[in-house]
Amino acid sequence: MKKRKALWLCFLLLILCGCGQQQTATVLRPAVIPAAADADTSAEDTEAPAKYAALTFDDGPSRYTERLLDGLAERGIHATFFLIGQQVEGRADLVRRMKEEGHQIGNHSYDHPMLNKVDSAAAWKNLDHCNSVLTDVLGEGCYWIRPPYGLITEDEMCRASVPLIGWSVDTLDWKLRNTPKVLQRILKDTKDGSIILMHDCYDTSVEAALEGADALTAQGYQLVTLQELFAVKGEKPENGALYRCVK
Repeated sequence: MKKRKALWLCFLLLILCGCGQQQTATVLRPAVIPAAADADTSAEDTEAPAKYAALTFDDGPSRYTERLLDGLAERGIHATFFLIGQQVEGRADLVRRMKEEGHQIGNHSYDHPMLNKVDSAAAWKNLDHCNSVLTDVLGEGCYWIRPPYGLITEDEMCRASVPLIGWSVDTLDWKLRNTPKVLQRILKDTKDGSIILMHDCYDTSVEAALEGADALTAQGYQLVTLQELFAVKGEKPENGALYRCVK
């Protein structure tokens, strides 16, 4: 009898110990899973939104434009070039390369007059002359206009059948002719939706543009053409309206 009681006691102890282990395992198992899911969600929530800006170049093409195109191609960046009709003559292959590589091309007049200082008919004759030069090289297209010096009368604007483009970041590259100073202005003034004014007829401007592109890209900017900037911002540009940035 004593042996039987001892065996029953051992059997009960084994059952109780087994139940205790199962309960402990059940309590501990789900503890880590919610924490891992929360960590993934917070990482997605803190991702920075994309920022966009447009690099634009006036007064070309020039002897420095090819080097600029090489640098933009290496970086996969598209820009907008407002060309002077006189400068296009003799550089048709370079202008065709711009279009083939995805850059936007615009009208910066035939010989860079102050359009607000001439009558409307003379102003449009000059702009139409540049448009004809671009059409001869590239074919029919919608060549947006940047008035020389950013100056144009309201009467001249009313006659425009394309958007007019100003700028929100004036690098003063034509005046400074100094790569670090121009770069400083790019980085200080560029914001989401900015239109950056530069000139591809100075070697210092080309260097500053490429260094600026690298720095802005590192800050999360995507550099796009003006048409792409309007599209990504959901804005429809109106003919005859003057734009300085895209919100």
